Amino acid sequence: MEKSVDQNKDTNYQKTKMTKKRINFIDTWRGLSIVFMVIYHLLYDLKFIFLKDMEFFTIPSWYPFQQFICWSFIFLAGFSHNLSKRPLKNSIKILLAALVLTLATKTFDPNAYIRFGVLHLLGFSMLIVSLGQRVFPLEKSHPLGLGLLAFIIFIYFWAYGVEALSFYDDLAGRKFLFALGFTGPSFVSTDYFPIIPWFFLYLTGFYLGSYHKHVNPFLKDHDLGENFLGKIGRHSFFLYLIHQPITLGILYLLQALKLI
Repeated sequence: MEKSVDQNKDTNYQKTKMTKKRINFIDTWRGLSIVFMVIYHLLYDLKFIFLKDMEFFTIPSWYPFQQFICWSFIFLAGFSHNLSKRPLKNSIKILLAALVLTLATKTFDPNAYIRFGVLHLLGFSMLIVSLGQRVFPLEKSHPLGLGLLAFIIFIYFWAYGVEALSFYDDLAGRKFLFALGFTGPSFVSTDYFPIIPWFFLYLTGFYLGSYHKHVNPFLKDHDLGENFLGKIGRHSFFLYLIHQPITLGILYLLQALKLI
């Protein structure tokens, strides 16, 4: 009995220790992004899948809202790379989930499935950075400068596209280069986040997270404490995977009941 009590104490200690390693500000920001993502996809599904008349919801008018969600997820994933004990293992897990998502969406719609979405991007970014750290461990040397450089590159290609590269026309449409951003005119992907430019936003987050970890833990004075959004943010990967199937399931049920 005493051994069991000691084991419980050890387990509680480990849970407390793990909780302390989390940054509530980051979890809260990620949780807010999850809530916004669910709202955006709900409205998108209602208008473009269920063909509901919603004049207020258009892709151009909601573009800033959609970009805030995308930027947040990718930047925070890069920042949190520094907090992960097994980023290489996690990258494999995310890439496998991305593969399943591709196969599932291809079964649902062979003409507009997800070829290289945000999960593909995050998995490859995590993999590239994890392997890169072993060859070029630069995260402790001038992380702010490296982060700023990565952000400038991201902004340039986000604004002008990979088409700004002089050799774009020579590579566009070539097999497998769509992951980098070299797409042909017939390319379609329901969710598309190519390595150029989005990997550089991941790098921006990674180097700012390195600065926080190795130089100045600036977020420790802005601890938001335990909150509902933070709890959501801790399960962002799982919620990302299930939110669309659940949303669509509920909407199809409401349609069958003639409530929408």
